[in-house]
Amino acid sequence: MAGVAFAGVVAGHTLTYFAAFPGSNDRAAYLAATGHSYWRNALVLALLLEVLGLGVVAARGFRAGLRGTLAIQHSGPQLALRLAVIQVGGFGALEAAERLVSGAGVSGMFAHHLFVLGIAIQLLVAVAGALLLRWLAAAAGAIGAYIRGETPPEPCGALSFPAGLAIPTLNVACRATRGRAPPVHEAPLKAPGRNRAAA
Repeated sequence: MAGVAFAGVVAGHTLTYFAAFPGSNDRAAYLAATGHSYWRNALVLALLLEVLGLGVVAARGFRAGLRGTLAIQHSGPQLALRLAVIQVGGFGALEAAERLVSGAGVSGMFAHHLFVLGIAIQLLVAVAGALLLRWLAAAAGAIGAYIRGETPPEPCGALSFPAGLAIPTLNVACRATRGRAPPVHEAPLKAPGRNRAAA
């Protein structure tokens, strides 16, 4: 989860500056003045950590499906809250550190509504990250359960957050793991007249 949270901080940070400074020239000048010369390297590192983190989640989900357990014990809101706390704290610390290193005033992070906008975007990114983690773990777990030959421990309707959101890929995986129920045999009905005659 740490790699995904770091990638969320970087993604939210990038979206914040794109929203605050739509013009590329103004954005580039402001980033250069506030200690963001390293940002391209941060984007590459965030992408690598994101891929690594998602790979770890998928592997854990697959193994959990083989064992018949759950890869992620937290609910969607709990996971989103954890990511939000990490990302909001990371965003604030990153903004302050950039300005301290570059010599720019730390108070500048509150200009152009940057801090408030950044917090809002980090919260949205955290929710998206929680959705992605749960869906990926559920899909990998469904594949593992299918190979194991059993139904996944979590029903299809509980995979999503918010509930009721249909994901075609997961629906296919869930249908593949449900199996077929045995046919229901109904007892033949006796005619009322025969029962009275027998009496």
